[in-house]
Amino acid sequence: MPREMGFDYSGISFQEQKAREGVPPAVVFGLSLLFVFLILAALYESWSLPFSVLLSTPIAIFGAFLYSGFAELCSATLFRRI
Repeated sequence: MPREMGFDYSGISFQEQKAREGVPPAVVFGLSLLFVFLILAALYESWSLPFSVLLSTPIAIFGAFLYSGFAELCSATLFRRI
């Protein structure tokens, strides 16, 4: 192809190329937190209660993982002695 000629995407092909660039994960995470906060605010009819729910959920999940690892460790040593 001569140098004077070129190509460009248009229509659906252009949209596919733009979609490949994607959205940064931080933006997706931030928008998801915003939507969850707004849904919880509507559910509880309060602006302050969703904060406590959003902040306590990761702590509860971390505690569940911690207990799971601790229980597995304790049961392994218990069953070795039997």
